[in-house]
Amino acid sequence: VLVNTELVKGGFAKPISRGRAEYDKLLPGFSDYLIQLQKQAKQKGLGMYTKCEDVESAADDQFEPLDVTTEIQWGDDGGKIILKQKNSLKKTLQNPGDRRNCSDFETYEDALRWYEIFFPDFGDVAMLDRDYDGIPCSGLPHTSDPVRYRIKKPSTMSSL
Repeated sequence: VLVNTELVKGGFAKPISRGRAEYDKLLPGFSDYLIQLQKQAKQKGLGMYTKCEDVESAADDQFEPLDVTTEIQWGDDGGKIILKQKNSLKKTLQNPGDRRNCSDFETYEDALRWYEIFFPDFGDVAMLDRDYDGIPCSGLPHTSDPVRYRIKKPSTMSSL
């Protein structure tokens, strides 16, 4: 019961009306209390009631951008999957300026990801590659996640 209360209070669950009469027999007023908590969560914009405009997006996304995406093209014979190139989907990035330093990143891979996102359009605006060897923040340690591990070698971006 307390778990349900906390979930509804945080906006992560909704009270249901199915079986409400049985709940009211066991715990008089509990259903009304859950509905009141739901209204409060909606008013505060908590959990699933958070508006997308209120959520800040990071400058460096969690995922690397894709080169292509798929789209279904419908016709008389049904649908077929076609690939769309990245160029037709490319959104324009805004210059991030010199707002990040190597100390803002925990690992070399995090710094490299940020560097590779912004370098093609703006160059090394944050000066992460101070010795111009194509390796941003070379003093940072590697990640311990083997999936994200990248060798510290000159980036292909530096030759652009």
